[in-house]
Amino acid sequence: MSTSASPFGELIYSYTREQDINDGVLVPVPEDLVKEAGIKLPVAVSDHLYSIVDPVNLDEMNAGQTATGRLWDLLWMFRTTISDPKNQHTDRVMFKVLFLMKRPGCPARLEQFEVLGVCGPGDMGEPVLTLMFPEDD
Repeated sequence: MSTSASPFGELIYSYTREQDINDGVLVPVPEDLVKEAGIKLPVAVSDHLYSIVDPVNLDEMNAGQTATGRLWDLLWMFRTTISDPKNQHTDRVMFKVLFLMKRPGCPARLEQFEVLGVCGPGDMGEPVLTLMFPEDD
């Protein structure tokens, strides 16, 4: 075996972050919003979490809710969490965020969601952030 060969054999298939984004599994967060929140790495949100950030019935909430505003809230809660010294030496953090939600037949109300933030390698090994529900990991 050569020194550059993998001990696990030939790579059969890999699924890239770019493919995740192209397939809609991840939703990239606009770079200007990420920078405004004080985050220096590219951020993507799982499609599952994004369905809460931008639900199909957002216009029914009648409370000045926008997907951009809700995305800002998500980023801000993440930023606040990673600013805590106890969270500065890990590649994953859990945090909570509140969103106004409207369920069928019920008035709009605040609901709390637990979110996982993970810093990992992008397609070229660069650091990237992914925000998701714990079950999306």
